[in-house]
Amino acid sequence: MSRHGVGRSSYRAHALGAADPLVSAHALYRAPGRSPARRQEDYRLRFRAREDEEFVGELRQATNGGWPVGNDRFKRETAKALKCRVTPLPPGRPPRAPPDKRQMRLL
Repeated sequence: MSRHGVGRSSYRAHALGAADPLVSAHALYRAPGRSPARRQEDYRLRFRAREDEEFVGELRQATNGGWPVGNDRFKRETAKALKCRVTPLPPGRPPRAPPDKRQMRLL
């Protein structure tokens, strides 16, 4: 981990109560319980639940490829705002265009 927090996780702070100046307790974290111990327990329980395999695969691909995760509308709006593609191209080469029948055969 770098000293600037790149690659860091908030898990230690939210689940274990470890001090981290780069992590703040957002509203979703504070909502489940009033005490820090209750919030930490709830946070740990969230990570014990097994995620949907399809979602985990999509999240992994998006993370590895640098693509956003979200529904089609979110991706369209993101692409429009960033003025760039936000989804990977299909794998493989694009299909060849059929030959132009108007072209003269030279051989």
